[in-house]
Amino acid sequence: MVNNGRRVIPMEGRVYTNEFRLYGLLHLPEFVGTARLLNLTDRPYLPVTRCMVYDAGFRHPPESDAMQYETDFAAVPKDHILWVMGGRPEEPSEHVRREARLVYVMYDNYVLTGRLYIMPDQRVSDYLHTVFTDRPFQDLYGARVLLPRKDVPLEEFEVLQYHEFVTVNLKQAGGVFDVRREEGKGFRLDEGEI
Repeated sequence: MVNNGRRVIPMEGRVYTNEFRLYGLLHLPEFVGTARLLNLTDRPYLPVTRCMVYDAGFRHPPESDAMQYETDFAAVPKDHILWVMGGRPEEPSEHVRREARLVYVMYDNYVLTGRLYIMPDQRVSDYLHTVFTDRPFQDLYGARVLLPRKDVPLEEFEVLQYHEFVTVNLKQAGGVFDVRREEGKGFRLDEGEI
């Protein structure tokens, strides 16, 4: 498929919002990652085709009674998107001179954790300040979906899903924080961790 002179590649994906979960095909221009597509301002929505729409939630696969309907096309307002699984991550060249930070992205009843690539010696709060307005969609690598439990430390939350990467909308997160390491270790990841 070609759109505006650019080859567009359909890729399976899942879109999570507070209103529903949508499984379908994302249509990414060649050489464009999911985060970059979502950060483009020319369209305020994400087009998805061959959609299966489920009740809001985060578990995969969806519960058997969660299916609402199927449709050939849906336009999902970008500002409603919490996170997206699927599509394509940014090219490795986008990570030049950046380092991985382990972060937790908090939602109402679950947590996403993974690596966010930011400039060395940059605080996560400063990074968020620079991307929040213009580039709220960011790739989270080595992502895990966690189920929090009362009186249980973060590192012992149940892991429900693993993903090579997901794209998170930082504006929709309940909170984002870096993971403090055990005493004597910094907050940066050592080579080969996660």
